[in-house]
Amino acid sequence: MSQESTAAVDTPRTEEGRPNPDDRHKPDKPPRYAVVLHNDPFNSMEFVALVLMKVFGYDTNRCIRLMLVAHRRGKAHVWTGLKEPAELKAEQVRGCGADRETDERAKPLKVTVEPLPED
Repeated sequence: MSQESTAAVDTPRTEEGRPNPDDRHKPDKPPRYAVVLHNDPFNSMEFVALVLMKVFGYDTNRCIRLMLVAHRRGKAHVWTGLKEPAELKAEQVRGCGADRETDERAKPLKVTVEPLPED
């Protein structure tokens, strides 16, 4: 069987021979990822909220809520989007360093990039 005849079999067509628009394959949505903030026992809560404000541009109340979710549950999704921007955001959070004024054991905030389940 030639390639032309295989294509005709694989592609549903209208009576006029054009591809059926109802049967076109819609492009897959790119997978989404979450930037996940993990609880931190050394950096101050104020420092964590300030880092979230700086990197994500969120208002104070939202940053405090996200910080408290991470504190209480162990982690919080602080941003979702495509993989490359998520990785950049996570690196920016880590790049803010640590709150050594509060605790000399402090290290940069722990953030991970995790895939979200598909819809």
